[in-house]
Amino acid sequence: MSITILYQSSGPAGAIIGTNSYSLSATATSTSASVASTGVYQAYVDFSNLVTSDAYELSCWEKAHANATQQLLESWIYRHPVSKPLAVTPALTLSEGWDFRLTRIGNATSTALGIPYSVRKIA
Repeated sequence: MSITILYQSSGPAGAIIGTNSYSLSATATSTSASVASTGVYQAYVDFSNLVTSDAYELSCWEKAHANATQQLLESWIYRHPVSKPLAVTPALTLSEGWDFRLTRIGNATSTALGIPYSVRKIA
């Protein structure tokens, strides 16, 4: 089985996440994506830059079928500095129009953070 990195932040500083939802699957934009490539995927996000007041939501969106509206499939919340800063989603079977998104939430600092990430296809 080969593993392919489909999307990743450019450079070690990572993507600059401000106040908007940020698509990890749309070549680093704040516009949501709808990827229609079937496979098993995981998102890897490095939260080592978080400080006490930071809070981020990592979410996965998918369509039930090709003509449906994209819906929230699962989400994970990361607050403050974390003891294990590398977050990895479960392996998810995606197909019809998926996206991984990172959103700054709660009492996040006034400074946008650089957060390295990658989205990997494992099957």
